[in-house]
Amino acid sequence: MFILSFQLYQEAMELCIQAYGHLHYLTGRINFNLAICYEDARQYSKSYELFLKNYNINRDVYGEDHIKTVRSKNVLEEPTYARVKQMRNNQQAGDQDDSLRNTGLL
Repeated sequence: MFILSFQLYQEAMELCIQAYGHLHYLTGRINFNLAICYEDARQYSKSYELFLKNYNINRDVYGEDHIKTVRSKNVLEEPTYARVKQMRNNQQAGDQDDSLRNTGLL
């Protein structure tokens, strides 16, 4: 089921981007639905990435206070995605530390 849903959403995303571009409400909706597929498959990092794209599109299309933008933001603040965000931030900080160590600055 996941593979079929994933394939259909990927195809829909490609067609939507061709027709409307990246910054369109339908592109955001497909990102949201695809994120749910990844969430169902317990692939939370990829799901977070797509929910974040959905939030950014909704913010740019509808504005910060629109109900769709608020909903997207609320999903990103759920405990699972707050942990994913924290892990990504920690990883980025570690990557920056490694870069600084490699240059002798840390």
